Amino acid sequence: MNIRPTGNHIVVAPIEETETASGIILPEAAKEKPQRGTVLAVGPGRVLQGGERAPMDVKEGEKVIFKSYAPDEFKIAGETVFVLEDTDIIAVID
Repeated sequence: MNIRPTGNHIVVAPIEETETASGIILPEAAKEKPQRGTVLAVGPGRVLQGGERAPMDVKEGEKVIFKSYAPDEFKIAGETVFVLEDTDIIAVID
């Protein structure tokens, strides 16, 4: 998949969790929208008043946690991806 986000947008592949921390397997109906994902592509950054771009805090390949209702969901080449803004990312998972 070749995708290039614009501005301060980030494309994330969701990480679906089918099991709880205690080992309980969740049925499809009980699953919530994922809040974790792997960054697939990062835009060049928001344009600041002076014409410069703000640096992005994440890079491709990093695993992130984001706000649950923030992403827009799309299907590209049969895969579900989320597109969100840099401010919707809460943390990077090491």
